[in-house]
Amino acid sequence: MNSNEIHIPSGSVRAFALALLSIITNTVNAVKKEIGYRSAVRELQSMSNRNLSDMGIERHEIERLVRTSADVSIASLKSEAEVINFPVASETAEKDLVAA
Repeated sequence: MNSNEIHIPSGSVRAFALALLSIITNTVNAVKKEIGYRSAVRELQSMSNRNLSDMGIERHEIERLVRTSADVSIASLKSEAEVINFPVASETAEKDLVAA
C-alpha cells in the first residue's frame, strides 16, 4: 500500500470512515471558500473609492457582493471595467492627478 492511499475497511466501520472523510472534506472546502471570500474582501477594501466606483461598487457593498457572488473575482471585475472602457487607475496616478 502506498503512503498516499487510505485503506477503508468493510461494514459499519467503512460507513463510519466514509462519513468522517466526507465531514473532513466538507470542512476543508468550507474553510478554503471562507479564505477566498476574506481575500477578495481585503483586496476590494484596499482599493480606492475611485477604482471601486469605476467597477460599479460602493465601499459599503463589498462584503455583500463577495458573499452573494459565487464566482466574483478581482480579475473578472477589473476585466469587465476595462471592457466597458473604464480605466482602472492606480492609486499613485490618482494622487498625482489630485496634487496637480
